[in-house]
Amino acid sequence: MASQIRAQWVNPTDILSVLMIIGGDVIQRALAQLSGGYLTPVAFSFGWVGYSVSALLSAVGDNKLMPLSPDCPSILINTKTGYVRTNQSWILGRMLRDYGCWMPASVKDELKDKIGKTGSHKAGLCVSFYDAVKAKDGKKAGEPTSDSVWTSGFVVALIQLGIATVPCGLYAQYIILLVTACGIVLAFASGALPQWKEEKLACRSKSRKVIALTKGNGAQHVIIINGRGVGLDLEDLAAADGLTLKSTRYCVFGLAVLWLALLITVAGIRENTWYLLAVGSIGMAQNVFVAGKSREPSAFGLHLEFDRAIIREKVMITLMTAEIAYPTVGRSLIGTFFPGNLTKWEEEWWTQPDAEKLATLVDGKN
Repeated sequence: MASQIRAQWVNPTDILSVLMIIGGDVIQRALAQLSGGYLTPVAFSFGWVGYSVSALLSAVGDNKLMPLSPDCPSILINTKTGYVRTNQSWILGRMLRDYGCWMPASVKDELKDKIGKTGSHKAGLCVSFYDAVKAKDGKKAGEPTSDSVWTSGFVVALIQLGIATVPCGLYAQYIILLVTACGIVLAFASGALPQWKEEKLACRSKSRKVIALTKGNGAQHVIIINGRGVGLDLEDLAAADGLTLKSTRYCVFGLAVLWLALLITVAGIRENTWYLLAVGSIGMAQNVFVAGKSREPSAFGLHLEFDRAIIREKVMITLMTAEIAYPTVGRSLIGTFFPGNLTKWEEEWWTQPDAEKLATLVDGKN
């Protein structure tokens, strides 16, 4: 028994084949983060075989590759029509989830100041306004910009290849390098399927709509995005109803077969397996990093420029102030944040057509 345990620690074998089939959900989220361009640098790691099987099951069924639902429930509101829809877009859900990381420093400071004055954990309501623009590098809406999350895949791939070459020089064993190279090619090929972009950015462009994105009643933040004729149609995007390509089924099936063949090959390696374990572990670390890392909206193809933020200690006062600054915006949010009956003075305020009188009333209440 001791000799068997010692042999397993010297050259772990069966554990490699087991590791290759777990963690498929992490792979899918990492692909969802980086897909949309011509290259999707998600590193080769443990979990790819498990992901390929689940992707095949999905392709045979609804022929979808993106996660079925966003990881941050939210709603979209058209500020002109007041129409409210549930967000199904993974991109918009991730943007809202990570807003605390990419919001401007001035907004963070004002929020801290308001929270300090109220002594609460929230500061009423924060309505932040953004304009859609072209990226600084000239990229249009729907064309993602590269960041450290995106480039990490290439860096990790080079490190993996470097580790895999060590047994070539020391023991003249080339199978680990071959497996690593094939794994990297298959991983990049899996993320290069056109279906990813069709699903992730399933919307029209050059939109002029002004859209509100929020978690709903009780939320701290509302993000207002003005398309200005250069942005994506966020109502389309929220529907997450992209085209399904017939070729996806065949490609996913072929990739699943190749991944299973790689798994069988890995199961047959009996020497110097620590190098392959190191390759897979580094790749898994990159997958986890990519799947959970916060990113700027431009990394998803939504290029935004901050305009201003309206923060008040009372939600109603915030909406009134927003309505004065941007007509129809505050009114469109009333049904979400105040679904019940309004007080008499609130009803009078919202029916008052004189902007100056409205400003006076708001200042009096604030």
